[in-house]
Amino acid sequence: MSDKLRLPRGPATVETYTDKDGRRVLLVTEGSVKPNNRPAPGPKANTLGQVTPQTEPNRSGSTSKPPVKPEQPTEKTFLEGIKEGIDDFIDKSVEKAGFSQPAMVLGAVGKALNEVFMPTAAWELIPLGKGAKILKKGGEALGVVKKGEKAAEAIKPTKPIDNAGSGGHVKKPKSLREAYLGRTPGKESRTGKEVQDRMRKEGKLRDGPDGPEFKASNDRWYPLKDADMAHRTDAVKWWNETGRQYGAKSPEVRDWMLDSKNYTLDLYSINRSKGAQLPDRYLPPLQ
Repeated sequence: MSDKLRLPRGPATVETYTDKDGRRVLLVTEGSVKPNNRPAPGPKANTLGQVTPQTEPNRSGSTSKPPVKPEQPTEKTFLEGIKEGIDDFIDKSVEKAGFSQPAMVLGAVGKALNEVFMPTAAWELIPLGKGAKILKKGGEALGVVKKGEKAAEAIKPTKPIDNAGSGGHVKKPKSLREAYLGRTPGKESRTGKEVQDRMRKEGKLRDGPDGPEFKASNDRWYPLKDADMAHRTDAVKWWNETGRQYGAKSPEVRDWMLDSKNYTLDLYSINRSKGAQLPDRYLPPLQ
């Protein structure tokens, strides 16, 4: 008959030895926890999941405590709600009007008046309190109006100029001729007067029944008002061969452009047609 061996549930020490009769003996001793002057572990925590505090993380480098956000937004008072509704109505009206300049200015004025005269607290219903608010908000309202006007001016669309219908004028970019040689003197300038005096001596300028007349390159007479200051030597040819070595609008170039000996009067249609037919193109200056 053999005995059953029962082992302890907790910690245990197992030892073997030989008794006096030469038999092997297994000695099992139940273990124990020795005190170490520390409190025993408490019960398991009763919180499930992750605890998230109502705070924000500090910004990098900040040593201050993060601010605590309110769990619910602060409720607006009845008067504040009315004031906000008026502002919203003004914004929608301006938007409906297409953000035109008059609408934006009126909207800014309306918001300024709403800011000054619309009470947001009970104490402002008292005349004395209302007067204090007007003094406080008056300057701010003026700033709001000015900001509204600036905003309206900033977004004001630029209308294209219709040359054919409205008589508007759009400044054209300078041609290479004007950029390199400068402007041609007019027939009423000092240079133009010298050309007229020379042509009168040459018999190519006379006084007609309706005013001065000149003889054009086609040997016909025309009123002086139809004359162009025409170069005797084509300006593009002189520039490419001579003028470009002095540089654009240099003193030498301007002297040539203002010398009356280089001009004659010709019918504007003839002069401009000849210029358009030239194959030459302006070369860049060498200086």
